[in-house]
Amino acid sequence: MSSSGPATTKLVADGRFEMDSTAAAAGFAALRAAAPGRALESAEAMQRAFYFDGLSLSEVSTYRHIAQQQGLDADAVVTGFASPTGRTAAAQDFTRAARLGVTSYPTLLLHTDTGVIRLGGPASTATQLTNAIDRHLAHSE
Repeated sequence: MSSSGPATTKLVADGRFEMDSTAAAAGFAALRAAAPGRALESAEAMQRAFYFDGLSLSEVSTYRHIAQQQGLDADAVVTGFASPTGRTAAAQDFTRAARLGVTSYPTLLLHTDTGVIRLGGPASTATQLTNAIDRHLAHSE
């Protein structure tokens, strides 16, 4: 899901937009906290919000929008995004990612008995990631 739509092109062309990976990481942490086990869906929703809807991943309104679309407690997601806890979770995620050699976001890693395997990156959809997991499972049996 890496190609940008007209809304993202407009957002970036505006000249005021700034990428803030810490804000995006805090938003992702807030979505994960509100929907344990649905991280892939949340990551895909964030990509869609940015790349197709032209919403900034640094804005609280984006996470309210995503939470509402996913049927989550939007107030809890917004609070998690804006709180120091959200920033702490983001910092912990960055530290963990650096230890694992992640250089682009989002990236999905699979922890196996033989080590960590990268399954997907910024352009991966939830379906592509699921297929990568299925292929790995088929080869490990």
